[in-house]
Amino acid sequence: MARLWTVFDASDLLVQLGVLPKSGSTAEKAVIGLHRLRLRLLRSRIDR
Repeated sequence: MARLWTVFDASDLLVQLGVLPKSGSTAEKAVIGLHRLRLRLLRSRIDR
């Protein structure tokens, strides 16, 4: 009987596939900014 344990970084895989921008890039900063903006908008709707 054998056992295999695999651990991988999903975000690194997505960067390699071209789905996510590279860490520290301008594109990553833009994506983070859009995500934060979306969260602020959602929170403002909840507070009403």
